[in-house]
Amino acid sequence: MTKGTTEKTKSTREKLLDAAEVLFTEKVYEEVSIREITHAAGVNLASINYHFKGKKNLYREFLRRKFSNVARRKIAALNTVISEQEPPDLRKIIEVYVSEFLGNVLTYRDAECFLQLISREMSHNAIAKDILIKELIAPVHKVLTEAIRRAQPQIPDEKVTLCISSINGQVIHFCRARDSIEKIGGRKYDKEFLEYIVEHITDFSLKGIVK
Repeated sequence: MTKGTTEKTKSTREKLLDAAEVLFTEKVYEEVSIREITHAAGVNLASINYHFKGKKNLYREFLRRKFSNVARRKIAALNTVISEQEPPDLRKIIEVYVSEFLGNVLTYRDAECFLQLISREMSHNAIAKDILIKELIAPVHKVLTEAIRRAQPQIPDEKVTLCISSINGQVIHFCRARDSIEKIGGRKYDKEFLEYIVEHITDFSLKGIVK
């Protein structure tokens, strides 16, 4: 295989993944056709089978890339806080984790679409639950767990896991219930309010972790 052929193959694969990211983010898996993907990517109809052996594997590879990129960003932010002092500051750990999770809430559609992808892969209709766990949940959970253990070594492992689940639940609620929170509370989701939410979740979580 020549160098030119290798570059062409890689380019086509990336075009398909980029098109898949746009389409699978906008619509659910069943609503996206192979023809639609290849048209958006500007490649021939047979290219999905050639590179991914079908739409399902393309979807799984799109999620692998999406979830692993998000995980890398979250882990890098957590590692920065962890490296600042020993033991690390628990408040800063939670603040950074929540901030990273809520980071794209101001672009509401992006946040909602990402949560829909996660919700789909946690349901009985999951196509790539293994990828969600391997690429996003497990690596981030591992780093966050270790950070909390180092900050508060006396806390039992089971409690750490439950506390992380509770933090995730709060964050997901503040993402998904944005419309109702704005109507009930009378405040728009601007940068100032988002910072207040991060502080609220952090304070609430700290009280649950450290008694």
